[in-house]
Amino acid sequence: KEYVPYFQGYGAAKNVPEPIRQFDAVNRAEEMKNSWKINEQYVKGELSAEHYIKNVSNDHATDIIESMWGNLRKPFYVNTDNRGSVSNLPADAYLEMECQLDMNGPRPLHFGELPRGILALQHLILDTHELTAEAAVTGDRATLRRAMLTDPICNNIVDADNCIAELIKAQKDVLPSYWYK
Repeated sequence: KEYVPYFQGYGAAKNVPEPIRQFDAVNRAEEMKNSWKINEQYVKGELSAEHYIKNVSNDHATDIIESMWGNLRKPFYVNTDNRGSVSNLPADAYLEMECQLDMNGPRPLHFGELPRGILALQHLILDTHELTAEAAVTGDRATLRRAMLTDPICNNIVDADNCIAELIKAQKDVLPSYWYK
């Protein structure tokens, strides 16, 4: 949804479905912290398997593990390399797609060709990801700027430049020194 301009809420008329909402990182971090506490209780034996079965309605990771160990061949949507599943995208394109999972890892199910338009949007996202990776390993701010401006959710050059400056400043303690030459 976030990659398609007509979902972004810009325009004169009210957008249906609703515009994209800002990701709630604070609440998400608190939810994850609470989940880890519960997981630790399972690991320590403070909560039983019966408790888990009764109280956990949907846990993607355990469903995947069960399918892999049990060779159940259940399909899951996961991020993996294309390997020819989408025939009009590169084999090394990293996509979220339906896969069968076993102890050898994900195997993308055949999809065929993406239709025009959607294919163009997917190439745009792949280009954004490749430019971002290139910028990360080179420390080239011009490449990072191109990555930001290629991303469909970025719609303002000055905002992109300000975001880059703010992020590089805020991450000084973890980014490689070549970002600060």
